[in-house]
This record gives sequence, C-alpha cells and structure tokens, in this order.
Amino acid sequence: MATPSAIDFMNKMSNDNSFFIPIDSLWEVIFTKSPTITSELVPAMYGTVSGVHNGSSAGLHSRYLATGVMIPPETPTVESFSAGQNTGGFLDGYGVTKRPQFGTNGMSVTFLETEDDITDTYFRMWCIAVGRKGLITDNDLKGELLVREYNTKGQVRKSFKFSGVFPTAVGGYEIDYSASSSDIRRKTVSFGFENYAVQ
Repeated sequence: MATPSAIDFMNKMSNDNSFFIPIDSLWEVIFTKSPTITSELVPAMYGTVSGVHNGSSAGLHSRYLATGVMIPPETPTVESFSAGQNTGGFLDGYGVTKRPQFGTNGMSVTFLETEDDITDTYFRMWCIAVGRKGLITDNDLKGELLVREYNTKGQVRKSFKFSGVFPTAVGGYEIDYSASSSDIRRKTVSFGFENYAVQ
C-alpha cells in the first residue's frame, strides 16, 4: 500500500468530515426537563419563587445565557490487588473498584447574569428545595439536561444527555464599588446527576 502523501493528508483535512477539528464555541445547553419550584417547596423566608420560572422547558430556555459548560471527567478508581506474600516475581493485579460519584463529579454550567436573573430566582430556589426536601420524595426535583456540540456546518456532531439532574451548589458573588465591578457578572451552578449518555 502506498504511503499517503502530504497533499492527500491535507485534502482529507479539508474535505473529509472525520478529519474536521471542532470549534469549542459551537455548542448549546438545554434543560429538556426541569421541576416546578413552588412556595410549598421553598418558604418565603428563603426567597420569592416567581411564577415566571415555573420549570417549563420552554420558559426556562428563553431566560438564560450560558457561557460555559464543564463536562465531567470519567475517572474510575483503579486499585492493585496482591496475591499475598512470597509470590516471587509475580506482579500485582489491577482492577476497577468503582466509577466516579455522579453527585460530585464536576458537572457545571456558567451563566451570564441578565435582568431576569434565572440563577438566583430559579436555580438557587431549586437548590434550596433539594436541600429541604431531599431527592427521595413525592416531589420530582430532578431534571434532564442536554449539551449539544455543533460542527462548522451547524450540524450536531455529538451530544451529552444528563438524566436525574439536580443542583448541588449555586455560586456566590461579591457586590462592591471597585473598577472590576463593571465586569459582566458570571455565576456557576454545579449539578449532580444519576446517569449520562453520549449520543
């Protein structure tokens, strides 16, 4: 078989989709399912639950600007197992004892704060509801989240679908009179989840 020339390689880089290099900025995040947070779940002492942010996917999707998503790593725990003493030159064996804990595995979304601050008026309330009621409850406090990555033709090249999603932390922020306070405010919400799939 002839060795491919540099010209052949460059032609594939230019015309073969499997060689295209993705651009990190071509993506979107969609909450395909999100719970309705009521005043019963979050009493008034914690904040006002706005009826606008009732958890409907269409209403929620139109009210946030996500600037970044952290896709969690897949880091199974690998340990060595010895056959015991006096095994001579035999090496230890290796095995995977568990996969990462999805509840604290680094999945997060960073939002720009807008006039309609969805981070505090919805995600913070959702996080409080999870803290008060827990996840084993009659109230379904888990959602679904979809991250799509696109190619330069606007076609979906791959997606991450997270199921059983719930917020574990809503980032805080400082308000002051310094020059840096004029910067656009970004807030990060961390999420746990039950499972995910790459599509």
